[in-house]
Amino acid sequence: MHELSLAESMIEQLAEALKSESSPVTRIEKIDLEIGSMSGVEKDAFEFVFPFAAEGTVAEGAQLTFREVELQVKCMDCGSVTSPEYPFVSCVSCGSSKTDILQGKDFKILQMEVS
Repeated sequence: MHELSLAESMIEQLAEALKSESSPVTRIEKIDLEIGSMSGVEKDAFEFVFPFAAEGTVAEGAQLTFREVELQVKCMDCGSVTSPEYPFVSCVSCGSSKTDILQGKDFKILQMEVS
């Protein structure tokens, strides 16, 4: 389950970022995340493992919120921008498999609230 290592890595990065703050931060209260449908991160699995990864860190007890982003592609043949159902990445309009992925691959931290 790679979600555990992802959660641990995210917490380490956030803790490092907080060290550079001018005022002392003792706790992360909330973390807002974006998960693309093609990111390879399972939201439920991440939510499950996060408390284990956060135990004993500044993120212990932090609330997670998620913004789920659907897959969006641009067709190189017809120019349409469509949202196919993952795992299919072909154009919904013309069926072409020649597409550029515009969104839906990322897993990112949008913001965090600290105290």
